[in-house]
Amino acid sequence: MGFWIHGNAGQSQTFGNLILNTGITVNSSRTFLLNGDLTLNSGSTLNMTGTSVANLSNLGSFISQLGTGTLNLKSTVAVPVPSSRIWFGTVNYSSTSEQGIVNGNYNNLNGSGGDRILNNGNTIRVTNTFTPGAGTYTVTGNIFEYNGTSSQTIVAMTYNNLIVSNNSATVTTSGNIVVNGALSVNGNVILDLATNTLSGTLISTAGTGIIRTQSTSPTPLPSGKIWSQVIQYNRATGGQ
Repeated sequence: MGFWIHGNAGQSQTFGNLILNTGITVNSSRTFLLNGDLTLNSGSTLNMTGTSVANLSNLGSFISQLGTGTLNLKSTVAVPVPSSRIWFGTVNYSSTSEQGIVNGNYNNLNGSGGDRILNNGNTIRVTNTFTPGAGTYTVTGNIFEYNGTSSQTIVAMTYNNLIVSNNSATVTTSGNIVVNGALSVNGNVILDLATNTLSGTLISTAGTGIIRTQSTSPTPLPSGKIWSQVIQYNRATGGQ
């Protein structure tokens, strides 16, 4: 079942607590001003279709989005939703135009659509899955952290600063990754590159976790670096 909350571009709608029940879809081009909780229950979808205005704004008491539903964002303004918030569902930055992804704690983060700009100077944390899409990413000054509590896959792309803090399961990579800033692999973390490579300028490393590689590349890791982590060359057969 779907509903529209109608209004002209630039208009807003104020809510204390906003709850979408299971299976409900709500569409709106307005800016939602939140002064309480946003709850998106299982199977619900909130489609924010406004492109030239913020999709969500905080009036003072909005801390997190509760529930496992989906939030679709079309806004192309610099701050489409409040930053430094917790998003327990799935957040889709779904515009085909360039969008900025704000810092915060995401369960599932999807950037599919156009080019994306990761928040400069702050941390984007992903607990479950990150889907980048095919667009180009600007990562200047950004810190990206995978902080899940179950198996996670690090997306093959270029990162500025990368933190791997998931110490509950082995963290793997979907392909070759590039880190041009700092790489932190926290204690008790296993980052398994498999046959993929880690490259980039890699200014510094931190943490005491384990980095495993089975790559047969002449340079599976950047050369000439000081590694704080344990490096394991663990190809079972053949040379490395």
